[in-house]
Amino acid sequence: MKQYKAVIYGASAKGIGIAAQLPDQVLVVEKTSLAAREFAGALVMGEGSWEAKTEPGKKLTERYRQKGILMEGRPIQIAAAAPVMFETIREAKIQVLFGTDIKVNRTDGKHIVTCCNDSGVFQVCAEHVYHWEQEASSQPEYGKYINAMLYCENPQQAAAWENGCGGIRVLEYAHPDMKILCYPLHREDGWITAREKLHSFWKNRPAQLASWKMVTVASSFAWLKETGEDGKKLQPLYGNLLGAFESGVELGRKWREEECC
Repeated sequence: MKQYKAVIYGASAKGIGIAAQLPDQVLVVEKTSLAAREFAGALVMGEGSWEAKTEPGKKLTERYRQKGILMEGRPIQIAAAAPVMFETIREAKIQVLFGTDIKVNRTDGKHIVTCCNDSGVFQVCAEHVYHWEQEASSQPEYGKYINAMLYCENPQQAAAWENGCGGIRVLEYAHPDMKILCYPLHREDGWITAREKLHSFWKNRPAQLASWKMVTVASSFAWLKETGEDGKKLQPLYGNLLGAFESGVELGRKWREEECC
């Protein structure tokens, strides 16, 4: 059975940051085909600074700027964020399995991870198992949302939406004719219930949103915390994609130092 320092469940921004520091000792397992799913798949732009503190973070930020995905004074075009993360995975030679699900059992202080994908079923052993969604959902201040992207041909003529109404937020996107709708859920809501709630709201949406069209629905749940003086802003764990990635870089470096001692 192959041994790893860690198995990362979910090719999240933090998970990729961890694995980039220990590419030979970390296995990333993602059940979908998307990288940075907690941002790109959940349609979460995040809040806060994009001033990188680490060299890997600076490189990632520069790539986003070069491709026009991140521009001064605008929210990140989060729907286009995944390809840059794939570049990071390839360049760092990260071991990653997409389209793979896992089951974890703890035995004698180790994690026995059973992986299942189209190639079959196999097991690996790991000291650590990190799952981004468990980290976010375990913190009571973070709520569960299903997000959707909206489009309007004439946004200047559209009525303004008062954020906070019914817990629903409509956030600015990188393009003025697009916005992100954040619809709050109960923690126990699954995908069927979540989509039913979202589409029921949209079918009977308020007049302020009548001129907007829903063009896509997120493929992952968002875990967001209310911020700001009026609580009308929403922030993911670590603030934004860069914050999550650099948090992973720091944790990966810590684990690497442990291996050297």
